[in-house]
Amino acid sequence: MTDERPTPVQQLKAWFVTGTQSVGGGASTLYLMRSILVRRGWITDREFLQEWTLSRLSPGNHLTALAALLGQRIGGRRGVVLALVGLLIPSGIITIALTGGFGFIRNDPAVESALAGVGPVTIGMMLGITAYLLRSVMNPLSIALAADVVLFGAAIVAGFLIPGATIAIIIVGALLGTIFLGRDELPPETLEE
Repeated sequence: MTDERPTPVQQLKAWFVTGTQSVGGGASTLYLMRSILVRRGWITDREFLQEWTLSRLSPGNHLTALAALLGQRIGGRRGVVLALVGLLIPSGIITIALTGGFGFIRNDPAVESALAGVGPVTIGMMLGITAYLLRSVMNPLSIALAADVVLFGAAIVAGFLIPGATIAIIIVGALLGTIFLGRDELPPETLEE
């Protein structure tokens, strides 16, 4: 990570690129956010994963929450505004234009066929970005990683098989995080602004 913060113009440009190039949200937006911010040295992989994890706890759109958290990390309060403006306004304009255009072509057989393939493509993209993110934190393979995989698997199984297990999973996760990560101190720069 670089010692100096990016300028507001650099931040806005990065978020504008993400907002205009991440078609469909989800995996593509997550990948672009991570690749742009980490590649430029504005955040580390660990910082990105911390913010991504926190954003998953928020109600509403997780990618918007992630952008706000990352914006705060790289630019303080101004960074939050720049992240949200740069990400949401261009993508909103593109969405409105595409929605208007879709009304004219929605009954075309080729369009219907293309839309039928969206689900499998989305699943493949999510699996790909998950594998990519896992590879970035798996060096070296350790007991802690194995424990994380086991806990993640147990949470998935419990979530699908036990009715109402979501609250218990969140509480157990918070307790385990407090026990095992509670001593991990945040760097001083994350507490600024």
